[in-house]
Amino acid sequence: RSRRMRSSEFSRRLMRESALTPADLILPVFVKEGRGEREPVPSMPDVFRWSTDTLVEQCRKYYAMGIPAVVLFSCNICQCKIRAGGRVVEPRWFGSKDNYRN
Repeated sequence: RSRRMRSSEFSRRLMRESALTPADLILPVFVKEGRGEREPVPSMPDVFRWSTDTLVEQCRKYYAMGIPAVVLFSCNICQCKIRAGGRVVEPRWFGSKDNYRN
């Protein structure tokens, strides 16, 4: 690269090589009602819906692999709806608060 292209910090940032690591990822995790269940998602090979009792342990495995965050997608975890359109979620479905501490 020519020196002209690296003359300002802005140009250097634009030209810098980028690297993607597991620490940059947020993993989608699918959760379902039940106990001790793992159900394959038919449209996504090697992806499963996890029951809430197995979800925390599975997330620990993802964290050990270097993935720091997950986003949960439910599979009819609650049939209750509130007027504003959101779901009513009960903490008992996700285990104790101790599960979320490092």
